[in-house]
Amino acid sequence: MPAWDQSTAATYLAQGRPEREAYRKARADMRQMASRIRRARDAAGNLELWVSEFGRWSGHPEYQRARAYARQALDDPAYRALYRQGTREALAARMPAGWEPTEAQIDTGLVHTDKALPFVLNAVGILNTSQAVTAYSKPSAHFQYFFTEGGTHRAFPGQGYIGLRARE
Repeated sequence: MPAWDQSTAATYLAQGRPEREAYRKARADMRQMASRIRRARDAAGNLELWVSEFGRWSGHPEYQRARAYARQALDDPAYRALYRQGTREALAARMPAGWEPTEAQIDTGLVHTDKALPFVLNAVGILNTSQAVTAYSKPSAHFQYFFTEGGTHRAFPGQGYIGLRARE
């Protein structure tokens, strides 16, 4: 399995789906998302825009540098708690009300978080640009940790983060 399928499937595996179903759903989700992005890009006209899943960059030296830095942050008990809580929330978001993941399910779900985090911290270095903003589908405390003034661990220079929330 490509790294991006494993990363995407981790959430489904952590929610208790059988392995075959989790990987099949992950591939379908990836195709659907790529199609939506292509349609939006084409509708916007001739943009110099390209899209890539973060798992494809796992061998890049700047990705690996950011991943090592994120692992150092896990030595901070405050961040470690946010890291696990963010994954717990992501797992519970699409499950029936009241569903709570086990610690083992959270461990499985951390695969996705672990692979996404380098882009939140260092898309600037990974993409070789002076500034970058990583957007996520909702605000996340474990990402915001790296953008808080006075924090022990900070995102790389030039890196921004925004968590989006649908207006109700």
